[in-house]
Amino acid sequence: MEVAYELTKIDKENDGIKFTLTMKSNGYLAVGLGSGMNNVDMVMCNKDATTNKPKCTDLWSTTTSTPKTDVTQDITLIEAESFVNDKDRKFVFTRKLDTGDTNEDTILVSGKTYNFYKAWGESDSFV
Repeated sequence: MEVAYELTKIDKENDGIKFTLTMKSNGYLAVGLGSGMNNVDMVMCNKDATTNKPKCTDLWSTTTSTPKTDVTQDITLIEAESFVNDKDRKFVFTRKLDTGDTNEDTILVSGKTYNFYKAWGESDSFV
């Protein structure tokens, strides 16, 4: 799995970050802001089991168990590729540096250093 990111403009008033996640397999891809599993802001991208369409979900982890879905979804999926043959996957999404959600999102500051981690699996879910 590969992760790329860059600072971007979300709109006229908000700076953001754009992530590109790619993998040469089917399954889920995820990225997290933090370290370990306690109080970590995460995004998981996969194929929706009901609609078979690509999706990215904003998550918040408080323990080593499966992260919960954020009350507010502060990410925007802008591109998803290779879902026809269910092989190579690519997701591109954005989020504001400051989403306004201080309970379940990490507020990012341009120029500051953050720990990122990535996760992936052969299925379309963590479990």
